[in-house]
Amino acid sequence: MFEIDWQNACLRLNDEARNAFTSNPAPELIWIPNDFIMYRLRTKITSISQYKSPDSSPRPVGSNILKSPWWFTEDTFEKLINGQGSITSTAREMLAVPTRFNADFDNLISIKTKVSGYCYLGLTSPMSLVENGKEYLKGGFEQIWIPNLQPSQVNILAYGDVGTF
Repeated sequence: MFEIDWQNACLRLNDEARNAFTSNPAPELIWIPNDFIMYRLRTKITSISQYKSPDSSPRPVGSNILKSPWWFTEDTFEKLINGQGSITSTAREMLAVPTRFNADFDNLISIKTKVSGYCYLGLTSPMSLVENGKEYLKGGFEQIWIPNLQPSQVNILAYGDVGTF
């Protein structure tokens, strides 16, 4: 299996990733230095989800910290913590992440890169609230796509329940 190398200047978006960004403005390939800080909301792995895996078996709720390539910028973090609503509700709407992809958004993680590399930076595109639905989450906040981060390439700066930030 071919692994995407985020430290390679030839990094390209796959179709799934491309669809998560707006097309106007299009996402940009940017170089990030070591000591670059990124944030992510995730669901703690604690229980069995009501959402089913493709083979219809229950799947664990939550996600590995580095498994997802989706992160967000300091600017987006500031908008989330200083917004009108809760961090979770604002993030769900403006990062356009339906519960089928991230059930609770109950953990906030910040990391700092130990090495430099490349990522795509752009605005989140609207996404249907339910699969093939007509109701959409708005999108519009900056997000980062950086695939295959490895534990040796980052330091975890903060990790905790959303309510503690």
